[in-house]
Amino acid sequence: MVFAYQPILLPPPSATIAGTLTFSIWLSSNSTRSVRVLLQGVFHESLPSGSLNFPSSLQNATVTRVPAPASVTLPIVSQPLFFESQISVSINATHAGSANTSITLSWGSTQTPSSVLVPMSGYDALANPIQIQNWAQFPTTSFNVSASYPTNVVYFLAQVIFTFPEDILNGRVNLTVVDTRLNPVNLATNLSMARSQGVSPTTFTYTTDWFYPNNSTTGVYQINVDVIDSQGNVALSLREIASFSLTRPNPLLTTTLNLLPYAAVGGVGIVGGVVFYRRRKRRSYLVPFDHFNTLTGGELAGGTVMAVEGNTGSGKSLLSQQMMYEDLRKGEPCVFVTTGDFPSNIRTGMNAMNLDVTGYEQNGLLTFVDSYSAEAGRESPEKYFVSSMGDLT
Repeated sequence: MVFAYQPILLPPPSATIAGTLTFSIWLSSNSTRSVRVLLQGVFHESLPSGSLNFPSSLQNATVTRVPAPASVTLPIVSQPLFFESQISVSINATHAGSANTSITLSWGSTQTPSSVLVPMSGYDALANPIQIQNWAQFPTTSFNVSASYPTNVVYFLAQVIFTFPEDILNGRVNLTVVDTRLNPVNLATNLSMARSQGVSPTTFTYTTDWFYPNNSTTGVYQINVDVIDSQGNVALSLREIASFSLTRPNPLLTTTLNLLPYAAVGGVGIVGGVVFYRRRKRRSYLVPFDHFNTLTGGELAGGTVMAVEGNTGSGKSLLSQQMMYEDLRKGEPCVFVTTGDFPSNIRTGMNAMNLDVTGYEQNGLLTFVDSYSAEAGRESPEKYFVSSMGDLT
């Protein structure tokens, strides 16, 4: 009796078969006497370059007229799953009875429940780290706990690699948000992620969201992800693989930023939760974009106060990062004081826009000052940091 599994797609590098394979079946005979049967299981993997066979040792079973369960176990040395390979499991039964004796192998009915357990691991995996986005679907890991609907939302995106086609159709991906005390958040436990676009024939994007209440505890939240295969097995269980923070900004600072989303006074700029300092050697200050000169009627003199107004998510912070990058290109030293996100996330976001500031940090033109980690309850890894947003002296 042979059982063939569906063809293997493009498995992740972690996909392996290792452990004890168990083949459960029911046996009966037409003899009035007990019959001794020798059972042997064989694991077979067909590869584009050849095939592999792993036979089990012979195992004894006593068979009568009444169907009875029998099992064959087969230890398998760790074996990777390969692209376009196909695996199958067979069981052979031989008996020492007379020539008129026949053995019946029964499988899969309600009266004879049977199974083949193939010890696989790593056959589903994440293609990339979990993506966390705000209501505008902009990558971030910091959220204002006081935000109102519909901006009080965290979007999650996961790209999952599948080994078997059946898992793509009938598998599930669940996400759980864990609070600051490492307890699952109510109404954010086992959130079912919806499958959307296919990145490749074996990789698909899954999404879900969580609308957090404004009375949520501030602090760092963790993400757990479970991938359930088509048979209901947990194919992948990842704990605390990503994090984000709910913060309550300083009311005074928030009010100031709402009134003046961008301000530059005496060389200090504040942009929607971002502060940077520019040291100038000239009295006049050239706005880095020609279009600004058209809007403002010419250059802005040093010490000019400029306000850039806009709703949350309108791009004030992106504008400030672009302006700073233009200054860096011209050799202007800048100090970037982060008040709304971790410096590492800001660097990543700027790199995603092809604004790589690594070289400017290395040559001393750009300095990050981290005032956000303390508000998020984390120790800052930055060279320069402050313990409070209000302590920028």
